[in-house]
Amino acid sequence: MALYNKTDLYNNTLLQREWNVKLKIVNEVPGYNAHNIANQFHRLPKSTQRELFVDRAISDQRFYRQLRSLFRFNKRIKLFIDKHKFSERIVLGFHIRSGNGERGDFKRKNRGIEDLDDFLVNLANITHQLVNKIQSAQYKGERETKYNLSPLVFIATDDPSVVDKFVNTAQVYGISVVSFPQSRLSTGKGVSYYTKFNNISACDNNWINQFIDASLLATADAVVAARYSSFSQAVPLVTVLSDSILDAARQKQSHGFTYNTTSVISATTTSNRFAHRLFCEINRFGDGMRCYDDYIDWCMQKNEIFVPTSLIWNKPSEEFVRYNKLVAVTTKKHEGVAVV
Repeated sequence: MALYNKTDLYNNTLLQREWNVKLKIVNEVPGYNAHNIANQFHRLPKSTQRELFVDRAISDQRFYRQLRSLFRFNKRIKLFIDKHKFSERIVLGFHIRSGNGERGDFKRKNRGIEDLDDFLVNLANITHQLVNKIQSAQYKGERETKYNLSPLVFIATDDPSVVDKFVNTAQVYGISVVSFPQSRLSTGKGVSYYTKFNNISACDNNWINQFIDASLLATADAVVAARYSSFSQAVPLVTVLSDSILDAARQKQSHGFTYNTTSVISATTTSNRFAHRLFCEINRFGDGMRCYDDYIDWCMQKNEIFVPTSLIWNKPSEEFVRYNKLVAVTTKKHEGVAVV
């Protein structure tokens, strides 16, 4: 986002003339360059990497919490949550970034979904398995009030066809599907940030709805990313795993870090971890996922829990899918982005 101080805003006549026309939003801060410091970063001791991740996570968690609390349209979010009774059921937040016909860098990096229909059929089945594991872990087989309503999938997507298709595939498993009402580009017509809107109101509503989507994803019991996207790795990821970030902050304050690269989590402990809030990533064909209940584990890519098994994720055909993890960290020599 382009940042300006108050003096710039009031004294820059060119900016004043353009203020009612457009405000360019970019991903960079003027005067700062993003360096890919992955090679330097991976040479650091694991304990140092962990500490850098924690420092960044603490900052992000505070920032996103404040951003969400100050959002002018929180009433819309609350009305949607109340209407669909999020508090009375298991809620999964799906971010399905299919590309919707997008080309360029998105296509070159093979970030799309090859066969959307087959993918969603598989995804419905794996969602059913995840719900069963969450139910079993949270209540050890006892059906509580929360389960009087069917599990709910909230979908944020760039492709308007995804919602209707997943409604049809998920209903076989008794799973309800909703999305936040909004205008989307037609199927195959690309994504909104390449779009020139006809008026300011349409552009504003597009930004507002995207942040509403991110906030609703963040309220879920589990956030599920169908493909790598910085959208799901911002507010949704940091919020859904915020408990682990706060635990790490307390640990750092009390007695520093320990990092055990040979630790093994037992099958019983793994089963119980499905009671925690989760961030999950889907494999190539939608028939497997790996999940994390700890933000630092996600950064370090360790202690995953798999649905159904790690074999589904790690079979050779999965080389197609890459989940970059972009974390802005500061070392003694550089500020930059570590791609892990």
